[in-house]
Amino acid sequence: MKKKIIFFHPYSVLGGADLSISKLIDSTSKEYELEFLTISKQPKINFYSRRNIKICKIKKKRLLHSLLYLREKFTKDSYSYDKIILISNQYFANIISILSTFKLPKIKTILFERNHLSELSFSDSNLRYIKNKILLLSIKCFYKFADRIVGNSFQLSNDLSKFTGRKVKTIRNFYDFNKILIKSKKKIIKKIRFKKNIVINVGRMEHQKNQMLILKTFQILNKKNNNINLILIGDGSKKKGLEHYIKKHKLNKNVQIISGITNALPYLKKANLYVCTSHYEGFSNVLVEAITVNLPIISTYFKSGLSELLLNGKGGTIINNSSPESIAKKIKFFFSNQKLFNKKAKIAKKKIAELNYFQGQLKFKKLINSL
Repeated sequence: MKKKIIFFHPYSVLGGADLSISKLIDSTSKEYELEFLTISKQPKINFYSRRNIKICKIKKKRLLHSLLYLREKFTKDSYSYDKIILISNQYFANIISILSTFKLPKIKTILFERNHLSELSFSDSNLRYIKNKILLLSIKCFYKFADRIVGNSFQLSNDLSKFTGRKVKTIRNFYDFNKILIKSKKKIIKKIRFKKNIVINVGRMEHQKNQMLILKTFQILNKKNNNINLILIGDGSKKKGLEHYIKKHKLNKNVQIISGITNALPYLKKANLYVCTSHYEGFSNVLVEAITVNLPIISTYFKSGLSELLLNGKGGTIINNSSPESIAKKIKFFFSNQKLFNKKAKIAKKKIAELNYFQGQLKFKKLINSL
């Protein structure tokens, strides 16, 4: 019996989504031929995955333009394989997957969601607002045709299930904690300017991650206390804007941006505190990594995996009022009460042990075998 699993991830970059998908790829039985389908010219999945996977690049500039190509590809695959499972990732790609496989009974679709529906309530332009509204309507209309729907946190799954009227299974991200600890001991590539009182934030410099909020926070701290320092690790379209803000408000003394880093763990280990200011996240890999290396966390509230990781505040500090003043106040409080925050970090670390690699693999294999 000839069997194939296609992992469809349109925009493959260094980041949490590719890392999580690579774990699914590495957990797949060798009885399946594997293919990674993407629109990215330089996909990064091989940076994370240990498996030899065929990469198929869609030669279209926009995902919507690939619909006919995908329909033809999946129809052709249906003649060549006895069983095909299409594992699609994230809202827009999932809609495209449903449309391009409609009435192709050999292809079983699994829709993985990595961000909460609340992601679609954030927009930085009128066009994005309209697109998000259309996407919400499409999710309501088309998700019912999927064979399985999977969320990576309990809150995401519950809310998506209510919205679509479909059962949504939860498979949370899973981790090799020993591997994380080994990587955290690697040598730092780019030098840290600061010796103490280090706050760190890691992530793509895009609208979602909202690093501007933490810079506004440090603008407040800079006026009152010059002993607290910030490291931002990442790359992205907002980087130049962040650099301009740092220069304009004379934050260079206490703020350092480090880019071109593929392993942020040694930097996390050197820091005193992790601060997350994202508008939204999925099941945040970097928060899990921070917890694993005993780093206390302060985070603005977002739906999805945050409450599960920080145990509704017992394992870290969650700020509902995401103003720079509120965050600055919490950061100052941390540096005067580190024992309290370290105690929370230990509670969080004990809880994340249930996200171990073996248990995650078993859940994923069970999902595949159910089709």
